[in-house]
Formats: sequence, structure tokens, C-alpha cells
Amino acid sequence: MTLGYNLSGKEPMDLVFESVPPDLAVRGLDGRKLRPGPGKIELQLATSNYDGDVNETLRFSTRNRGVQVPYEFTIRGHVYTPISLSPRVLKLRNDEREKELVLRNNTAREVKIIAIASETLGTEAKPLPLTLRPGETGRLNLRLGGAFSGINHGETVTLTLDQPIEGVHYLFVSVIHNFVETRVKTPDRLTPSDIEELLRRSRP
Repeated sequence: MTLGYNLSGKEPMDLVFESVPPDLAVRGLDGRKLRPGPGKIELQLATSNYDGDVNETLRFSTRNRGVQVPYEFTIRGHVYTPISLSPRVLKLRNDEREKELVLRNNTAREVKIIAIASETLGTEAKPLPLTLRPGETGRLNLRLGGAFSGINHGETVTLTLDQPIEGVHYLFVSVIHNFVETRVKTPDRLTPSDIEELLRRSRP
């Protein structure tokens, strides 16, 4: 998707993103500034992690000389996948080893999942094999092995089908071990106390 603009005047405007979907790539910007004259902002949404209806919101604002103008865009669509997975990413806390994965066969053929593999040893899935008729939903209980000392350790679990369905032979599930949600403050959202703390830490 392309957003076109025409900025009159001779001064560039700062562009501040307030809400961006995690799979959305923004291109065509020069240092997050809008330059005078006509221009384009390219938006590219990676749909590999989507299934079904897509309803994402992009919010940003332009700033110049103390004046801020907000903008909001909604991206809507539908992504078809032969076999859908939910959740798209398995997040395991420090004391978790098991998660349930819901699968749906969206094709007109029977699907059979026969094996599981992971980057770490000891990962199991029950029940296997799992057969899904057209339109049927099934559940796999995944028990993930491995011990990790750090936080947010990512790996990929692979499910194998007995035969390719619409070109799909493997299903890939992203897993995050020792999941801890992290929030990074951008400079435009730092509070005065945050700035004071950064200055204190930077002093020799």
C-alpha cells in the first residue's frame, strides 16, 4: 500500500509513529521526516503470520514548530491459509513446558499430521498422528523440552504432513521460551525522570 503526500513550504516535518502492527514494514522515509514537495510512504504487511480476517491500525503524527497533526489508517483484508494455527506464536513463561495448539483444515481434502521436530530435543505432541477432515478443527498438546537460562529464547517447531496439501508439506510454529514482555521507551515518550536517570548513569 502506498500513501502519497505533498508537503508545501520549505521545512521538513517530523514523523512520529504511535501504533504500528508488528508485521508492517514502512519504507520510503528519510530519517523519519517528510521532505518538502511530493512524496510516497510505502507500507508492506507481511501476511505469513496471519490467517483469516486482517484488521490492523496504523497511527502516526506529523510535527512542526509545536504543531502536531494525527493520522490513522486501518488495513483490512483476508488471508487464506490451507491449515491455520492458533496461537500463531507460543509464549512459554519460565515455569511452563506445555501449550495447546489449535489447528483448522481449511482445504477440501483430509489432512494428517504425522510427526513433530524442534531445534531442541525432547519436544512431543499428542495425539499423533492427527487427522483433520475438511473444515475440521483439532488440538495438539505440545510438551516442549530444553532448558534455557536467558529470557525470550526463540525456536521453531516443525509439524510434518503425510502428504503435501496445496503445496504445504510442513507447518512451522514459532516458540518463545522464558517469555518476558519487554517495553522499550522511545525518545519522544521519555519522562523527565527517565531523562534525569539517563543523565545520571552517563556521568563518569
